[in-house]
Amino acid sequence: MIKPRHPKSSIAPPALIGGSIDFAGGGFANILKAYAQGKKLVAIAPLMNRIATNVVIRKSIADELGVTSDSPLDVKINALKGLKIGTNGPGALADLVARDLLGKVNLDPEKDVTLVALKGSAFLPAFSNGQIDAFVLSSPTADAAAEKFEGMILIRTVDEGFEPQPYQVLYTTPEYLQEHPDVAVQMVKSIVRAAEYINSEPDAAFDIVRNVLEGPQFSAEALRTGFDYTIRAVPNPVEFTEAGFSEALKFFNNGRKMAGDPPLTIEMELCWILGDAA
Repeated sequence: MIKPRHPKSSIAPPALIGGSIDFAGGGFANILKAYAQGKKLVAIAPLMNRIATNVVIRKSIADELGVTSDSPLDVKINALKGLKIGTNGPGALADLVARDLLGKVNLDPEKDVTLVALKGSAFLPAFSNGQIDAFVLSSPTADAAAEKFEGMILIRTVDEGFEPQPYQVLYTTPEYLQEHPDVAVQMVKSIVRAAEYINSEPDAAFDIVRNVLEGPQFSAEALRTGFDYTIRAVPNPVEFTEAGFSEALKFFNNGRKMAGDPPLTIEMELCWILGDAA
């Protein structure tokens, strides 16, 4: 029987290694971070095969700069220069995305912008009260900012800025995988069925999301807009590829380079290739 738990993304890897949970869903970067620390985890299924987050900017700033969501990517990134940008903290996925985007136009994340670390629930208040001018975060928070707080979604990374790669994955430890391969197979099959359902029945899948999240913070309209973009990252088919792994490693190493750390060199052994078993 599955017993869901909800540890924060940052504590899921040690919880797995410590044996308090058997599987975790989270950023592929978590696996690479663990490997850099001498600890091995294994991704068994991709949950999202594109980086699906958003860059939101205050619309008045965008208007003043003459920038829209249809502007070239380099123009949009350069519009962030000098701004206070909210992320979810150093080393977290949104922070890695922000730094990677800034690096594409040679902006220094430490000098050319001010990165402000925020918890998830603090993004909208910080944006609405002027504590930050922009932020990097997934839907539906980004869509709510555009709908209610005079924001504009400047960049949707599912569309531009990054090549397809395993972004969110289901992962476990090599020891658990070796001892319980049958359980892992069933977990992957469940992910395959879920991805097929989302891709083939998006309206029904959205109703599930809406029933969970609709409320004062997130309207049905904002949820639907964010959902329609986000599901474009749902894998079809559910599989790992060498090209995707290379892109994920490049993305992770870009973050390490900016932090002054050496790049990781590793083969695709961190991904479990299930093949026909799924």
